[in-house]
Amino acid sequence: MTFDTAPQDIERTVEQLDQKPTEADIRAEVGNLGRVAYDREREGLAKHYGIRTSTLDAIYKSTQGEADENGGDALEISDVEPYGEAVDGAALLDELEATFERYASLPTGGSAACALWALHSFAHDAATISPLLAITSATKRCGKSVLLRTVEGLTRRPLPAANITSAALFRSIEKWRPTLLIDEADTFLQESDELRGVLNSGHQKGGSVIRTVGDDHEPRMFSTWAAKAVALIGHLPATLADRSIEVQMQRRRPGEQFERLTAGQSFHPLPAKALRWANDHYLVLHTCDVEPPSSLNDRSADNWRPLLAIAETAGGDWPAKALAALHALEQEADESGVAVMLLADIKQLFDSREQDKVTSKGLAGYLETFEDRPWPEWKKGNSITPRQIAKLLEPFGIKPKDVRLDESVAKGYRCDQFDDVFSRYFPSQDATPLQPLQENGCSDFKNATPNNGVADRNSRDPLAHKRCSDVADHAPQTPKQQNREVL
Repeated sequence: MTFDTAPQDIERTVEQLDQKPTEADIRAEVGNLGRVAYDREREGLAKHYGIRTSTLDAIYKSTQGEADENGGDALEISDVEPYGEAVDGAALLDELEATFERYASLPTGGSAACALWALHSFAHDAATISPLLAITSATKRCGKSVLLRTVEGLTRRPLPAANITSAALFRSIEKWRPTLLIDEADTFLQESDELRGVLNSGHQKGGSVIRTVGDDHEPRMFSTWAAKAVALIGHLPATLADRSIEVQMQRRRPGEQFERLTAGQSFHPLPAKALRWANDHYLVLHTCDVEPPSSLNDRSADNWRPLLAIAETAGGDWPAKALAALHALEQEADESGVAVMLLADIKQLFDSREQDKVTSKGLAGYLETFEDRPWPEWKKGNSITPRQIAKLLEPFGIKPKDVRLDESVAKGYRCDQFDDVFSRYFPSQDATPLQPLQENGCSDFKNATPNNGVADRNSRDPLAHKRCSDVADHAPQTPKQQNREVL
């Protein structure tokens, strides 16, 4: 058996460790060892050096010019140099907006929102809230990836990723403070609770996660505060949707023409101008607080504050354009989330049926009939189940109970369980107390198969007699409300 380095050379190397060496000394020493000799002596060498074996391994690999053992190319994220002269903010936003409009078919207000968000990535640390830019569509080939690549060319330190783990995400943020651009999130985001949690934590300045590192499992704090954009088919989980400004993409109309976005296309000098403007106006942006419209809920208002501050500081017609974009994209999103949508649909059931109870299975069957709701394809193409309904209702303090239908007893819900929550989420001008039915029977909420509790799919029209309550019908849901999902 032969070795890359003779045993006497190894002994001489160890003898030279009496003095405390610098990292450069260690590199010089271990760099002379071959792989086999190093592997045999690494523990003894680490002990003599007074360092961990993992640290010694990293030093040795650097001397051998080795890539990480898992492969892959090293990441290099460069920053732009600021523009050489002062920049007019309104003119800059005009240029950014026009650039977005050249490459993709955007909804009303979409190009203005994207322009403001791109400039936000340069003025990121002046804000206390960083809204996620959610680029969504109902189907493929709607221009999501094109828009995300345009965002990449117009934001600071962009880091594109078609897939990313939670560990890679927070370590990348800690190291580079990038603008993180996640494409095809529908293929992995729904299944990763940890990744969603990390993304949620970075919504507010100072957001972080704690993880243990090293052989000693030392707790360390990693920042998650960074600008982030996500593109996906479908809808975001509700907690992420609440932290987002959503741009819903659609396929372009016949005859609509857009410029072709080439790989690695440069938008110079727009990023340089954006950095210069952000640097010059940092203190103004940091203290600027524009009050969003009162029609927004608190979370949506927070999302728009940094963009409204940018528009106000830039001046020109951008304060008005920012408000127009807000109204167009939010569409009066004062109550959002799929849980509220579920309450609205349950209320419609009780208001339109002569009954005061429904089985869990029957409710699930009823929800399957809503073609304009997410219920028929709730998870991986499968319709919503009684267990999933119960999970959505749990935060409201509503749980399944035993209900009697004809001669059978099954888990389900009574109308009076929803009295309080209906009055809170769907108040009416002349609401009267909700009254349960006097009789215990269930009338017509059955199909041809007896005692199966499945909804009759052929009757969704309201009946003349509303036996449960006089609470007003709920307001129509916005597209943003219809497409959100809770964790």
